[in-house]
Amino acid sequence: MTKLVLFDIDHTLVVGTKAHGQAFSYAYKVIYGVEANQDKVFHGWTDIQIIKEVVGQRGIPNEEIEKKIPRCLEVMANEYKKLIANEEIIVLPGVRELLVALTEGQVLIGLVTGNLKDIAQAKLSKVNLWHFFSLGGFGSENEERNKLAKLAIERARKDYKFPITGEVFLVGDAPPDIEAGKSIGAKTIGVATSAYSLEQLKASGADYVLDNLTDANGILKIIGIT
Repeated sequence: MTKLVLFDIDHTLVVGTKAHGQAFSYAYKVIYGVEANQDKVFHGWTDIQIIKEVVGQRGIPNEEIEKKIPRCLEVMANEYKKLIANEEIIVLPGVRELLVALTEGQVLIGLVTGNLKDIAQAKLSKVNLWHFFSLGGFGSENEERNKLAKLAIERARKDYKFPITGEVFLVGDAPPDIEAGKSIGAKTIGVATSAYSLEQLKASGADYVLDNLTDANGILKIIGIT
């Protein structure tokens, strides 16, 4: 395999993650003793960044936040896995067909997501997408998305013998996704499936911008699979 495509999850592959926000709120209360509804959507943020932002706004000292992060992540993931049974997750148009086409084209597929790994797996398993992804960099491993992208590349090279000369593409809906792709030398594909327009994604440095992922053949041409 000489091509690797990395995907963000929320608003790139799927939408409808109410339980994720509920799991945040539950963990805030259990671990930090604060009430905080997860109403705001933090496009492109990692879960650890969101925890620090929300809890910090409620006056919890940084030292306490940092100390309790590992336990907070554990509680949050466990709560999400309970809630997901009643969660309605919607796969965005074209996603499943694109993943099938990439798999058939012998493309290595991975994730670069701010989601905790357990949450990412539960979320994508719910809609039968998890099996498409061989590797990833997850929000439970680092709060910086750029470092998660680097982790994904390292795993591709170590575990799948992905060559140094191989082409890497990163697909996401927000400027932090584009920045993460640029940080690892990937070609970036911005999809306007959330809060950011085609113009905003282009301005953030995306090499390609798309309304959505419905044109599998067009995306395969971008990647160089014909």
